[in-house]
Amino acid sequence: MYRNVILDFISNNHKTLISNEYLQMTFVFLQFDVDDLGKFGIDIGNIMIYHVKEPYVFEKQYDIGKLAGTIIEILLTSKEPLTFLYDEVTFEINDPFYLKDLRKQTFKSLTVYPIIENEQIVGFALIYSNKVKPVYELTNNKLLNLKRKLEKDFVNVVENSIKDMIWQEENQYVIVQSVEKEYYCNDSVKKALHLMNNNVDKTSSTYKRVKSFTMQMHKIEKDNLTVFYLLPALNKVDLDSGYYPISNINKHGFNVNFALIYARDVNSSIEFNKLQDLLTDYIDKYLPETIFNFYLSDANAIVIVINKQLNKKLQIELDYALKKIYHIVLNTPTDISLLTNLEEIVHYLDKVMPQSFKFEEYSNYLNSQNKQILTCDLNYFNTNKVLVKVDEQKVIGDVVISPIDNYYIQSAYDMFENRMIEEMDKIPLNKYSAPVFTILLTSTLKRKVIESLKKIITKYKNTKLIIHLPLISDLDTKTCFEQIVKLKNMGFVLIADSTIFMNIKKNICLKEMDAIIIRKFECDESIYANNYFNQDLFKKYYQEGMVVIYEGIPQEVDVEMINELSCIIIDKENN
Repeated sequence: MYRNVILDFISNNHKTLISNEYLQMTFVFLQFDVDDLGKFGIDIGNIMIYHVKEPYVFEKQYDIGKLAGTIIEILLTSKEPLTFLYDEVTFEINDPFYLKDLRKQTFKSLTVYPIIENEQIVGFALIYSNKVKPVYELTNNKLLNLKRKLEKDFVNVVENSIKDMIWQEENQYVIVQSVEKEYYCNDSVKKALHLMNNNVDKTSSTYKRVKSFTMQMHKIEKDNLTVFYLLPALNKVDLDSGYYPISNINKHGFNVNFALIYARDVNSSIEFNKLQDLLTDYIDKYLPETIFNFYLSDANAIVIVINKQLNKKLQIELDYALKKIYHIVLNTPTDISLLTNLEEIVHYLDKVMPQSFKFEEYSNYLNSQNKQILTCDLNYFNTNKVLVKVDEQKVIGDVVISPIDNYYIQSAYDMFENRMIEEMDKIPLNKYSAPVFTILLTSTLKRKVIESLKKIITKYKNTKLIIHLPLISDLDTKTCFEQIVKLKNMGFVLIADSTIFMNIKKNICLKEMDAIIIRKFECDESIYANNYFNQDLFKKYYQEGMVVIYEGIPQEVDVEMINELSCIIIDKENN
């Protein structure tokens, strides 16, 4: 904190200050050299003022225009220390901190030191003394060093303020917006958006790209800071190179129409980095507002997923930019659907390298390879997003808060929510292999619940949530989906009970789920016997990558289906 920095300066110069009977000090800094993040804590045109009256230290920040009528105004061109006697102040002139007439202060002399950097006055130090002719052993270097320490401390304060506002995680995306709508992007954002600098102002060609990216991030406002943050769902192979592994391409995060660009240097005619530069230059020139990710297919192929379709004109420009480089552009939903398995598409392009992409040829290729079973009129492919691997994980984890029944009165859910919050607060304090607990989806709208979840996922990365939507809730589908996406982005494994997967209005939320759970009371009767609807339903869930979990021992007639789907069974008596 600035107080410790200034008191440390006083302590180091205590001998000369005490011997000259100093009373108080004021430091005025006309400019603070806080590049990058630090400048977002200072309004443009503001100056920094620190006032010391031991043991207290005060800080102010105000517009430079307020220096009018102060003693600083008449010293702005003076590069030598000056001492004023109280008796010589015969006219009204204000001090720079209280902005009141100096004659109302108690002192015998006032010594003003200019602080000079690169031959420019960057600040002043004012020392009030009870001595008529004080002689201080202060140098410009000492005062300049104090300024630099305060600048460093100021940046740390801004950074800590941001850390207090958001949940910090390695490689988290963070963008800070100033009052003037300029952006500071942390290194993770800089690499993800392929920026030249961390600071992006309105004149930058990438300004609109950053602005567009903030629209999909979480937002917090405090004082004069606006902070956008997002935990990326992907991990890069090499953060310095900026590539994602091709295995993560289906997690690109674009929920609206996007395009895939596949480029391969067949003849090894150019260096691989040169190919990346060509693609980056093309996007910077023709698509500066877009967000895109690079994926590494192999040593000679780059794949880009970009949040915009490429029309014919843009494709012609790409043809010209890449010239003899083999490339294919696929737009959604015209060439492929939004839910197409992009990893399989890339493997197909790697092996076949067709002159043009035709879905029928691609379908024949998949059938011949026995890779996929095409569904949804050949527009949707199975996604392999099973996070709970049955062959490796026979138990679901440590069940902290068991699944609950369906209640039909609010008081029952209120009682459960209170117990749920108490148990959640205890989880980070205890040891678990993999915590599993039920959470009310409506409770995730409460800030204290989200803060508790942040602490849990920070300690236990493999935490699983059983999502229950109160049957008496009036939560709309859009809000339900947004809350589930938020939980997914935080890193939780999500398990839906039947209040979601059997809810026609809310089952869109299953897109983000990793498993469904059949609760104990739902196992009292056969799930499958003579119920072809449930058979088809659960098979569909399994084909789409979801694990089917039983809370209790199911009926014997269901065993065949359970074996077919490789279900997990939680035996509560032995768990």
